[in-house]
Amino acid sequence: MMKKTTILLTAILAATTGLTAHALGSAPTTDNATTVSAEAKQEIIFIDVRTPEEFAAGHIQGAVNIPYEQIKERIGEVTTDKNANIHLYCKSGRRAGIALESLKEEGFTNLTNRGGYEDLRKELGQ
Repeated sequence: MMKKTTILLTAILAATTGLTAHALGSAPTTDNATTVSAEAKQEIIFIDVRTPEEFAAGHIQGAVNIPYEQIKERIGEVTTDKNANIHLYCKSGRRAGIALESLKEEGFTNLTNRGGYEDLRKELGQ
């Protein structure tokens, strides 16, 4: 009888603990865990769409220089992933906007115009 009682109590304790953890939200589901890690892993690709001379004078750390007129032809050098997290910048945001529209035409979906270099540099603390 003692053995059956111990097994029964163990089963009740295990079930109760699992339900409590789930009810408190401390037992993440696989879907949530996958979503969080996918978001956390997506890196930002900074593309400076200014001229090579402007880029050489100063740019965001890790940025790639592709002048806005060449963005459609050269984006494949950086990524072929149409969902890549691409942030574009120039001197004021105008050329970045043109580049953004060009990439949209090519099917890219996760694009951000970060505006001008100086403001972005300050925002990022560089």
